[in-house]
Amino acid sequence: MKDLFYSPTEKKLFWITGYTDNSYCVKSIVSTLQNNTKFFLKQANLPEKTQVNTDYITKSRRYKSMRYFWINDLEPDKVPKEAFLLNEDWTMGSWIDN
Repeated sequence: MKDLFYSPTEKKLFWITGYTDNSYCVKSIVSTLQNNTKFFLKQANLPEKTQVNTDYITKSRRYKSMRYFWINDLEPDKVPKEAFLLNEDWTMGSWIDN
């Protein structure tokens, strides 16, 4: 899975989905959010009931105007091996904002 990251200091798994909010149709946006949530959980091998959060990136040199999804309090043994592990100098927010 591309653009999947894990912040060990925060225990956050996050996925930067890219440019997904390119519609004015509420039904289309909601469908995209639901589909991305399901895909994220499936790739992370987590149950559907897992709390997933999302936000829109408004400032970033790399990711501006993209969307990301994240899961809080994910123990290291549950992290997919494809996830890029951030070192202790980085948090999810500092990685996205950079």
